[in-house]
Amino acid sequence: MDPRIRKLWSDVVTTFMRELRGKLDQEQARRADGKRIELSAMVLGNHYDNYQYGVDVRRLVGEGLLDEIFIYPYDFGAKKGGYDPESFREVCKPKGVRFRPCGLWSESPTYPDLKDQIKQGLSFYEAGADGVCYFDASVGDIAQWSSVYSRFGHIDEMRAWLERTKPALEYSFFHLLGGQVRDGRFPPYWGG
Repeated sequence: MDPRIRKLWSDVVTTFMRELRGKLDQEQARRADGKRIELSAMVLGNHYDNYQYGVDVRRLVGEGLLDEIFIYPYDFGAKKGGYDPESFREVCKPKGVRFRPCGLWSESPTYPDLKDQIKQGLSFYEAGADGVCYFDASVGDIAQWSSVYSRFGHIDEMRAWLERTKPALEYSFFHLLGGQVRDGRFPPYWGG
């Protein structure tokens, strides 16, 4: 917990990001279109936890090293935990850096239900976020994914969803798809 160690880690991470930004700028100059090659990072939900790992978001944004930040929703490895949208807005908006929190998207009983997920997504926009992202998203309910989650960039539609009820779903199970056995012992996405 020695603050000198945290500062040293921050120096290492920031130096790496400066070098990376420099390489990206060189590549940008080489290209004919001159379009900036953007750099993004996924970070924890608050400054304290990020700094514990040497990621000084304020410093990285202040030096113009990042173009976009994705905010990881889970507190794995966090000391303080939680999400502080105001600090991201305060740091990112003046520098034109986009930030997109990840939501807790799942149909697991331990995660919020659909309406609570929609409310959470709307709260991110209300806090100044530029969008909402998914981390490790899986499609458990394709109808919910295609009709709700895929529309989380459309705030008016999100608000309208709060007034609706979840549609009744129809499921069709099949054995073979494109030569892949889909209901075998090891699903194709396991590499079997």
